[in-house]
Amino acid sequence: MKEALIFFLCLLGINFLVFLPHWIIGLFLNNNPRSKAEKEQGFTHIIKTIIYKRFTNDFFRFSTEIQVLTLVFLISDILPHFFKIVITLMATFGFVYVTYISSIISVFKKDPILTNDIEFAKTGFMAYRNKAKLALFSAILVTVIVSVCFYFLTDLLISTSLKFHYKGFILCFIVMSLALSAYSIKKMRYDFYMSAINFSIIRHFILNLNRSNQLKNSLKSLNYQKPYSYVKEIKPLAHPNIIFLSLESYGSMALQDEKVKDSVIEKLKQLDKVLQKKGWLSASTLSKSPISSGGSWISHSCLFYGAKVNDNAAHDLIYTKTDFVSQLESLPKFFKNHGYKTTSTATLSYNQNEVNWEKVNNLYPFDELMLIEDFDYKGKTVPIFGNRDTLPDEYTLNYAYQKHLGQSPFFLFVNTTNSHYSFYSPTKALEDWNAYNSEDFQLTDGLKKNAIKNYTTAINYHFDYLEKFILNNDLDDTIIVLFGDHQPPFITNNNSNKDTPIHIISKNQNFVNAFEYKAGLIPGKSTLNHEAFFSVFLNAFNKAYGSNPELETPIFKDGINLY
Repeated sequence: MKEALIFFLCLLGINFLVFLPHWIIGLFLNNNPRSKAEKEQGFTHIIKTIIYKRFTNDFFRFSTEIQVLTLVFLISDILPHFFKIVITLMATFGFVYVTYISSIISVFKKDPILTNDIEFAKTGFMAYRNKAKLALFSAILVTVIVSVCFYFLTDLLISTSLKFHYKGFILCFIVMSLALSAYSIKKMRYDFYMSAINFSIIRHFILNLNRSNQLKNSLKSLNYQKPYSYVKEIKPLAHPNIIFLSLESYGSMALQDEKVKDSVIEKLKQLDKVLQKKGWLSASTLSKSPISSGGSWISHSCLFYGAKVNDNAAHDLIYTKTDFVSQLESLPKFFKNHGYKTTSTATLSYNQNEVNWEKVNNLYPFDELMLIEDFDYKGKTVPIFGNRDTLPDEYTLNYAYQKHLGQSPFFLFVNTTNSHYSFYSPTKALEDWNAYNSEDFQLTDGLKKNAIKNYTTAINYHFDYLEKFILNNDLDDTIIVLFGDHQPPFITNNNSNKDTPIHIISKNQNFVNAFEYKAGLIPGKSTLNHEAFFSVFLNAFNKAYGSNPELETPIFKDGINLY
């Protein structure tokens, strides 16, 4: 009896250790059960969560492969050393794989696709540089330690199994568990399979590879149709300056989370009131981003090109094809063709050889790319990615704008950085933006325990300096567009959507009204996807500034597919 109990505890220990990363990642993110689980009630739901599926981040789950191997060994009672090694290797692979898929599902809130995720990891390693090396070393060290634990538990499992003869109860338990596993494999879709209590690692891995192959095959035929060719018929009669600001991690969470919304909404109301007194009009909406968090460039391309590409691997491949991308219509290209000077900012401290600049220039088809060294900045920098630096966003916006005075018309895209996780940000705007060069301004602490507070400060900082920027410059003939790229990572609830705010600010009433958004800076319900904004913006621009306002310019609510 004692040996059977030890065997059973070892079996549970091996299985639970495989899924331990799922629990740790959920604990780190403070993830709640998924909304689908919350809707199910009653006794049936309780039974299902015990034996079939759970939408929570716990480790009380079973690996189909480990149970199969254990069952075969119990029945055969041969080759104990072989099974010891195979079970240890399978459990270690399961631990690593569960860590990977849990990270993708919980942090980035999307289904794992290996090809896509490898490309995403490469970008992450480049961004985090030295920290990535430390993380990789730590991951290898943890994997080795866990492998030793698996070996010890497997050794104990096999040695105790050889000491008892009545195995009926254990065999029945494993067979029933495998029956539930087979049922889960047959009934549960890939996007919900992580909720299975009896989880087949190999099955999920094979489905993952199939999805990756499907993605590769779909990219073999790019879409060369040109549904946006109608934009060539839009002829601007007037040429207002245009400023786009991508507010990093500015998601609907900022307007809906109980701990954040009151402060941010109050700040928006204050800004709106000040702008109205000066004759500014505004309209706002929520727009569905293609991503939940991470990969801001995917969000940017959706807006600029009116094209939806959710997968990082697909996005990477498409935007390295210079010949194909050069044929696509985009907002920077449209305005460049009509005499605008087009500029994008990129104020992260990358080394020249770290970045594929051809892909960057394809994705951001601007005349000029202002890098961190182009800003003549001598002051205190803002930490980002742990070991990189960036500029205060107030300084970036004002310096870039001043450089463009006398070069109208211009299209300026400012890619903000101070509200990026870990939310290191100046705590308030300065009276004189040039003072960043000399003042020791205060920053948020960037600590995880203060993440919500720091995020709120970072978002409000954007609106603080924007108010000063608008009031202190002659912008009467200027269009300003603020948009969020994605929800903030790590602090956004699992049940949150992908909506991000878009704000239109201008003194041209015809232009603002053409968007048909809710008036003011507090967005109404979601009205579009990011990829629709290209056609919506040009429709409004033509009505307010075009030589033929009556020209029919179609709205592509779902954008266009590039493959």
